[in-house]
Amino acid sequence: LGLNVLLMVQTILVYDLFKGRGLSCAMTTIVCSIRLGGSMSYPLSGPMSSQIGIVASLWFSVALVVGAFVSTLLFGYLFRWTATARAVRPMLERRTPPSSIEFSLIKHIPKTVIIFLSGIAAIWGVVFPFEVVGDDMLQREFGYSPNNAGFIIAAAPMVSIFSPALVPFLGSTLHQKLVAFRLGLVTLMIAFLVIGTFQLAILGVVLVGFGYAVSVSASYSCLPMVIAASAPEDEHQTHKKMEKLAVGMNMAGSGFSMIVSNLTIGVIKDHASYRWACLFLAGMATCGVVSVSWVRCFCPEPVWLPSEPSREMEETTPGEAEQPNLHRPRSAGALEIEDEYYQASA
Repeated sequence: LGLNVLLMVQTILVYDLFKGRGLSCAMTTIVCSIRLGGSMSYPLSGPMSSQIGIVASLWFSVALVVGAFVSTLLFGYLFRWTATARAVRPMLERRTPPSSIEFSLIKHIPKTVIIFLSGIAAIWGVVFPFEVVGDDMLQREFGYSPNNAGFIIAAAPMVSIFSPALVPFLGSTLHQKLVAFRLGLVTLMIAFLVIGTFQLAILGVVLVGFGYAVSVSASYSCLPMVIAASAPEDEHQTHKKMEKLAVGMNMAGSGFSMIVSNLTIGVIKDHASYRWACLFLAGMATCGVVSVSWVRCFCPEPVWLPSEPSREMEETTPGEAEQPNLHRPRSAGALEIEDEYYQASA
């Protein structure tokens, strides 16, 4: 629950701070940072459990979480006067109240957005359950030692570390990003077929990492564009509220997808083998491909883009135009704020 809340707040903040190409860079950087931890934990899990035991390993994880919290506080203290802080400050000091999540809008969420979110849920439903059982699968089905299995399964998050290099290939339009999203899901489908059918474990794990990096980077960077293509053009506040609600629905749907996937994999493993579980994961990835293909066919390019200025932002009085105003919302990304704060104070 805490992780989902953290991811939801992080995603909403990133959507407010970055637009257009900057959003793609931000999301790929987030994917890189998240998977960096996974690429270190899998190789260390085997040696740590054998050297210091499971309980001590869990306490070591607790210490890492506390360290991450302290690092966050330290980052906020050290960077309080930097450009990043000046980018966030106008969001906190704006005169118009921020849009809140209205659950009454859930009945107005377009079908296109719901189908798109089902595609994202497919990513979570195949990648993370696979990584949970992948170590045990490599030992039981392919005969690897616990240490070697940890290093092999770590190849999936290691590939995702290079997610920022994917930005030029994700495209800039909605349809281009949807094509990249679908390519990532197709790669996941092929990865599980390679493991379950051809028994090529190492190649399959590497393909899982590449498919995850492409699909999750493309999907999260184009979610605001899907909503912009579905929401009314002249209702900017409704669009922002619907965007936040969609992020929350995505976390709930992705969590439910992982629960169903984990339970199903357990049942399959008890009655068959992990190879049949990989075929099940390939089927889930195929459902995601179908969802994204549907959105690609029936969702038009948005007329009003999130990076374009809204009418509310363009309405200024002559007096406001003559002098800088730190409280005025910006039409571009929040990180493109001028040095008006220091110019005015000087």
